[in-house]
Amino acid sequence: MARICILLPLHWGAARGGAEYQAHLLAEHIVRSTGHEVVYLARNIPVDTSGYTYRIVRFAGPVLPGGQRWGKWVDSRALYTALKDIRPDVIIHMVATAYTGVAALYARRHNTIFYWYLASDMDIEPVPNVGVRRSPARFLDRMIFRYGARSARYIIAQTATQNTRMQETLHRSATLLVGNFLPPPTEAIRKAVPFTVVWIANLKKLKRPDLFVELAKRCAGHGDIQFRMAGRPADKDLAEQVRHAAASLDNLTYLEELTIEEVEQELSSAHVLVNTSDYEGFPNTFIQAWLRAVPVFSIHVDPDGVMANHGIGVKAEGFEALVQGITSASGDRSAVAAMGDRARAYGLAHHSLANADRLIEHIESTLKSATPQLT
Repeated sequence: MARICILLPLHWGAARGGAEYQAHLLAEHIVRSTGHEVVYLARNIPVDTSGYTYRIVRFAGPVLPGGQRWGKWVDSRALYTALKDIRPDVIIHMVATAYTGVAALYARRHNTIFYWYLASDMDIEPVPNVGVRRSPARFLDRMIFRYGARSARYIIAQTATQNTRMQETLHRSATLLVGNFLPPPTEAIRKAVPFTVVWIANLKKLKRPDLFVELAKRCAGHGDIQFRMAGRPADKDLAEQVRHAAASLDNLTYLEELTIEEVEQELSSAHVLVNTSDYEGFPNTFIQAWLRAVPVFSIHVDPDGVMANHGIGVKAEGFEALVQGITSASGDRSAVAAMGDRARAYGLAHHSLANADRLIEHIESTLKSATPQLT
């Protein structure tokens, strides 16, 4: 039996982001399908860890005045010590921070198999305006990260586009392309009577919730269209703006943060999911929507062009095109339903837990051919 450590800054129970949810699903699936021990290591974990099928461990870095402005490198010693205590045979690390470099260094010194798993397109992009004089903490974080990205034995990308860009920026190629994976729906799919457009993301600037609010304003009076927003109020100012808009618009509702079950229930009754983010990796919300026969209308994001290629969504050419697309869709529900049927078939075929199985098969093969000190 091997000990597999899944490393992220946050655990799903502490911050409900896409990478954290994928990590949680992967941990559960490894426990169910193999005899290996799984330890989820994170800086922030839920208060109650008793309900999980895998072990959750917190490493405690120093508490410094100013918090996040010091960057992740300040946690390096605490993280390295935690890895020494756990003694993993395999490390699967998601996202791109100084933790990437710390985990790679530990793996190199202790003959540990190290996978770096991309969580966003921005993980492999150069960070603008990061110089040692302008931002020493961010500069150091990025340098430690780049060491980790270049030293990782194996790299997992979500899309072919990420792999191509990684070759350009980091001069590395992905070992595996693993599409995000989700369990199939269990709830009934019943579409609402009013044409329902949903937006689901944490409220922060890069997700552009303001554009969805503006979309609701622009579509007021265009038939019976209801706009519903859900997400953690990560940016307090943005959240207040959204709450104020929802209070003043008859066609806009802000649902605050929802559980995963509540999100999936919202999608089951929705007609369209809108994404306004400046960038993403491969959003779990896209897959959650497709599995529930909901096409995606997006301004910037269409991972590997799958929406255009498979007719399961629309990448609008700018905000005005998005407005036109939503108003047109609301008047042609049969076309939206057909798009939703294709989306469901695509989601079931391409984003099941079979994707996680591919990664597990690679880990099993690597463990057999390597010579780590198994526990």
